[in-house]
Parts: sequence; structure tokens; C-alpha cells
Amino acid sequence: AVEYTDGRGDVSFTDGEIEDLGFTKVGKPVPYGIPMSEVLASIPKEAFEKDDAEAHKSLALTLVACTLSQVLIAVVPNWLLPVAWAIAGTAFTGFFVLAHDCGHRSFHTSKKVEDLVGNALMSPLIYPYEGWRFKHAQHHAKTNMLVEDTAWHP
Repeated sequence: AVEYTDGRGDVSFTDGEIEDLGFTKVGKPVPYGIPMSEVLASIPKEAFEKDDAEAHKSLALTLVACTLSQVLIAVVPNWLLPVAWAIAGTAFTGFFVLAHDCGHRSFHTSKKVEDLVGNALMSPLIYPYEGWRFKHAQHHAKTNMLVEDTAWHP
């Protein structure tokens, strides 16, 4: 049986254990005969175009939603605080979503703007943007490969 580790030698899995976890195609390549060029050609060209105005609008909307959620927390009666917290949590998720887009270089046409926005949005989350961006790129290079994926280990 083949043994898989988490890359640090901390955890190992046999083929049977991997199948028990529900992973029957761990680390296998895309099926033969489906070139990436065909997959990319099936996506409309507009999906790959960055729109700076849309990026600024998304950032403004997220900042307004977060600000309003904080105002909501300040004014609601105590018994409604859990609802206000849920709304605020949803609004602040936008920080990570936009920073994630910056990390993928899909947010804006300027890398400097992406790095500035990514750092600004990850800082309140107490998460280092540059370190996350590099680690996340490694994750995407090895997504769903049990041994090599840096983001997920059962």
C-alpha cells in the first residue's frame, strides 16, 4: 500500500484510509483528453477582464456595509445583538473576499493597488497579506493533492 504524509511527516495515510475519508482520486491529474485550453476557451472573455471601476465600487460597498454594521451594533437593543453580530460578520467577510481577489491578482489592473488594498483589508483580520498570498499560491498549485496541498490536511 502507498503511504501519504502531510509533507511534514506528522500524519500518514494508507490508500484504504484515504478511500475511507472519501478521497478516491487524491492527487490524480485532470482526465486525459480535456486540455486546459478547452476549459479556458469555454469561459467568456469578459470573465477575464478586470474593471477598475467595479473594483472601487466593490471596495466602497464593503466599507459602507461594515460601517453600517458597526452602527447597527451600537444602536440595537441587547436582545438583537446576536442578529447585528451576524450581519457584521457577513459584512466583514467582504474584507477577506476582496483581499483574496487581490491575492489572485483579479481585483484591479494595478498590482500596487491590489497589494495596498490586500494589506489594508487583511490587517484588521490580523492576517499577513503577503505571507498568505504566497502560501495560497502554493495551495492552488497543488489543490486537493493530499500530500502536497498546503491548505488542507484531514
